[in-house]
Amino acid sequence: MRIKPYNPAIGYFTRASLVWLVLALLIVQIFENPGQTHQSRVGLLLMWGISVLDFFVLQSFVWVLTQKITSNEKNLKKLDLKLAFWGALKLICLGLFFLFLLEGQKLPILGLLLGAGSLTVVPLMGGFLFAGKNE
Repeated sequence: MRIKPYNPAIGYFTRASLVWLVLALLIVQIFENPGQTHQSRVGLLLMWGISVLDFFVLQSFVWVLTQKITSNEKNLKKLDLKLAFWGALKLICLGLFFLFLLEGQKLPILGLLLGAGSLTVVPLMGGFLFAGKNE
């Protein structure tokens, strides 16, 4: 059995994350104090980037896990290594996320909140797009 390297749902979640990034940048531009717009954008881009990386790592982990469940015996060691790799990256992403939340106190809160909001908005928007395609 050949292991598929690509999850077709990724395109929907990529579009959702880009739409959210544009909306969040517009919100920062409109509602942030003029002197803090640049700093707020930096916080937004950092948190958004870590969130999107976290989603990619999580989906890759789940994708390899489903391949392991449906795989034959000869691929198990290779899939175990892939699972360990994606699991370690997931922990690193979570650590980076909390590090930026704790150390980002110097950045305006609007950008940090909108960037952290990616953890909620992107899965919801991507799920709606993907579910609409399957109906």
